[in-house]
Amino acid sequence: ELTDEFVDELTRESRIGLDLTQLKLPFDLMRPKDKGGEYVSRVRLREANIDERIGIADILVNWQQLPIQAGDEAYR
Repeated sequence: ELTDEFVDELTRESRIGLDLTQLKLPFDLMRPKDKGGEYVSRVRLREANIDERIGIADILVNWQQLPIQAGDEAYR
């Protein structure tokens, strides 16, 4: 799920000439603070549907410390 803030950031980047279809944006996944706040893994955004506010990412298994769970949060 993509937040409005993230979509706004992508929109700003595309206005300065970045080809968003070519970006393979990495993100760190963290458990929410109320569930321990631990580092989970790193993922790379592969595809994003801006209108539906949803993205598909590949898990970078070499970075994985914990199994990914629903509710984990991505940070760039």
